[in-house]
Amino acid sequence: MAHWPFCIVLIGKPGSLTAALQAGFQQEGFAVELAAPGEPLPATALPATWLLIAASQQEADDLAAHLPAITQAPARVLVLSSYRVFSGEKSGFYHEADTPDGTDASAAPWQALEQWAGGFAGHCILRTDRLFAASADNILTRLLQGVIDAGEVHVTGHLRGCPTAESDIARVIIAMMQQMACGAQCSGVYHYCSGDITHCNEFAEAVLTHARQFQSIPDVNIITHEGEASKQRAPLLSCQRILDHFGIRQRAWHSSLPAVIREYFASRSGKPAARPH
Repeated sequence: MAHWPFCIVLIGKPGSLTAALQAGFQQEGFAVELAAPGEPLPATALPATWLLIAASQQEADDLAAHLPAITQAPARVLVLSSYRVFSGEKSGFYHEADTPDGTDASAAPWQALEQWAGGFAGHCILRTDRLFAASADNILTRLLQGVIDAGEVHVTGHLRGCPTAESDIARVIIAMMQQMACGAQCSGVYHYCSGDITHCNEFAEAVLTHARQFQSIPDVNIITHEGEASKQRAPLLSCQRILDHFGIRQRAWHSSLPAVIREYFASRSGKPAARPH
């Protein structure tokens, strides 16, 4: 039974992250409502915290195109944003106070979401890196599908980042909400991603190592592209502010990977994944 004096409204498309957040919030005693981009927001949800979920570029596009028209000020607004607001031209870490300088098409919807959220008092913006999960379209499922269908993986050799499990970002969002519900006066921009930097080929090799525990996978051709695209720099996010304000520490993506891959193969077979003999 809900025991907090407000409702959390998850605005976004149904998906694994939305489901994880809904289950996690309900387990912690929050009332939860769901709303799709462009739908009228539930009148029963006020006072409320509006949580906009954009786990992918397409979802960010949809949310930016259908930003909710809120006529009554919510208790809080929290928007999940992306490292894509930045260009990646900076050689070191991007800090929360840095001005988003991304100019390509992928940056625009994330920047629009942040600008919209900034119009509310007490707003929070949580930027993260690439998310991976056992379902939907993400860096892990694309990689495994390429392995299973074609026996090869295409990666951009110099593209770095801190891939982050959806389960980890859900944990962080719920922890932030709990503390704010208890009176923590935290607001503004925060960054959270996994605590270890990697490159695409290193991530691919780690995924393959764990995947072989659940399915017989022959030698895979990891094709590293060293063309013009490989000169891109993915922005790296400093996560100091979320540690200072919420006490939330980064977890390594390595620690989340085995469970996510196990879930991936379990969903394909319809039963718990077993390690191959």
